[in-house]
Amino acid sequence: MKFPVVVEKKKDKYGDRVFEAFCPLFHDARTFSPCDDKEDAIEEVQEIIQDEVDELVDSGKSLPKMPDANILKKQYPDAKVYWVKIDANSDDEDDGYLFGNDGDDTEEDEEDNEEPENIEEEEYNEEIDDLLDEDDEEE
Repeated sequence: MKFPVVVEKKKDKYGDRVFEAFCPLFHDARTFSPCDDKEDAIEEVQEIIQDEVDELVDSGKSLPKMPDANILKKQYPDAKVYWVKIDANSDDEDDGYLFGNDGDDTEEDEEDNEEPENIEEEEYNEEIDDLLDEDDEEE
């Protein structure tokens, strides 16, 4: 999944160029102090977003709704918006669930996930031929 990171270029108290970044979807996902380059600022926020996403997934809560890129550009006209990739299931172990599916499938769930029954090509062609023959007889 991709999450937005807003990066603002500012001047520090010494007049040096610095970057501050944040993710508008998570209150705590922001740089703790100004960074010397935008890559560091984005990386710092990306790590925080990953932690936030992991926490939501682990607790079974849903992820925030993604904002439209055009809305973000309007909200932050003096900043640049970057989209960072976040792994929504970053655990090394496969828990068998993602976004609220706890992995305890009922028999009904298992039936819904079964592969559809395959019809042999020959059988399928015979059925089609029969239908075409019926159409010819009606005319």
